[in-house]
Order: sequence, then structure tokens, then C-alpha cells
Amino acid sequence: MPPINSYQNTNDIYISHPPIETSFWKRKSSRIGIFLAIFLILILVILLILNHSKSPQNIAKQFVNATLNGQTSSAYKLTSSSFQTSSPISSWKADVQSINNTCGGAINLISSNTKFSLAEEIIKTSNSGNGSCLFRINLVYKNNKWEVNSMSFTN
Repeated sequence: MPPINSYQNTNDIYISHPPIETSFWKRKSSRIGIFLAIFLILILVILLILNHSKSPQNIAKQFVNATLNGQTSSAYKLTSSSFQTSSPISSWKADVQSINNTCGGAINLISSNTKFSLAEEIIKTSNSGNGSCLFRINLVYKNNKWEVNSMSFTN
């Protein structure tokens, strides 16, 4: 049998076919898949960071900081509607004034207990001039955010 092409040996059989087009698309889709996976992981990390800043512990700390710094409107914005119903802004301002006369200093999270949509945070302030206070803050998860539902403090 004569050779099919001049470079072939008579004992070899070669089948020629056009290159398969799917290999390019497979490589491109795998690159797209890897890019999408990395992109989704970055989005998840960002969401976790944002969600952590809105944890009940951080909301409680923001609330106590705003209260101790006399920022009544900032602290009041972190409260739930039931808190605002029981404590109108005018009485809240008087409460903040009495808290500021009694408590102050650095805040430390003592304990944290979160169950489903309820959380209790205990925060202690320490100041050599005003003494220390213990805040018990109850939070509720409503409208996709943590809100202060009640607060009590002892010195």
C-alpha cells in the first residue's frame, strides 16, 4: 500500500481531522468559573465584615458610647420602636444626663448572650473620677438590624 502522505510510513495509519473547537471554550469557561468563584468569595468576605460591624455587641457598644458622650439622638436612633414608645426623646435626654453624671470612662464588654433574634449585652464602664457602671442592654433583631429594646444600669 502506498503512503498516504509523503512523511508517513506505510505501516502507520493516520486519521486527520480539524482541531476540536471545544477545548478553547472549555479553557475559557474554566477561567470564567475561577474568576466568578474568587469574586463570590470576596463578596462573602465583605458581607461578613459589614455584618460583623452590625452585631449586637457592636450596637450595644455604640449605644453606650453615644449615651456616655451625651449624643442623645445618636443613641436614640439605635433603639427599637417599643423603647421609643416607653421613653420619649425628652425623657431620654434627662436619663442620659443622669447617666453622664454617674458613669463614664472606657467601656468593656463583660458578657454576650445571643439567641435567635434576642441578645443581652453586659457592659462595664471604668473611670477613676466617676466610678464604674454596669449596663445591661437587651437587643432585638427587627427590620434586618439589631435595635436596643431596653437598658438598665447600676453603679
